[in-house]
Amino acid sequence: MDMFRFYYYAGIPLATNILFYSITSLSTSISSSQNVVKFITEHKDCDSIVFKKEIEEIDLENKLRIVESLVYDIIRKFSVNKDEFEKTKKEIQNPQITDNETVGSSDSGSGFEFTVVELSNKTSVLDRIDEPLKYSVIGVSETLHNISEILVDIRKKINLHQNSYIRNFIALSLKNELHKLNKQTKVLDIRTNMLLDLLKIYLPFVKRRK
Repeated sequence: MDMFRFYYYAGIPLATNILFYSITSLSTSISSSQNVVKFITEHKDCDSIVFKKEIEEIDLENKLRIVESLVYDIIRKFSVNKDEFEKTKKEIQNPQITDNETVGSSDSGSGFEFTVVELSNKTSVLDRIDEPLKYSVIGVSETLHNISEILVDIRKKINLHQNSYIRNFIALSLKNELHKLNKQTKVLDIRTNMLLDLLKIYLPFVKRRK
């Protein structure tokens, strides 16, 4: 999520491109997380069983579904009609993205280097979403990306342990990963609640605009 941080720290105005990118990333992260959770919970290793119980306790799978539904509901609310919403949803699920020039570098002293992403098809719905809501959705997306990375690391760790001779001598340990997962889940709760609070403020104005 270096691109997100660049926009935050460099003070670049939040455009439709970065919001589109974040929502697309959010959908990908949720799908990846759900697949990894299924993979991990099917294993009978002691720590995998502990992980499964932890997932159930933090209600992660349900939170993933709720966040995805919430983001699409925001897009639906800002759409002028059902056709526009369906078109935007299709573009998010099948993005047509082209890379533009690289901006910033360590040589220039900016401390940042990333590729500007341009959308082949601009989506007007995302332009209508109020700026605070855009930042909030991006924050939620970043957290989900972090959760997805932790889960992918756990899957890799399980595979490495299974294919190693040391599995007969050393038990698999996922304590560090579970600690990171719990930390990011708390952040997700905070950011999701903030998004819900912002929706209480802005959605009434959306109805008036229509």
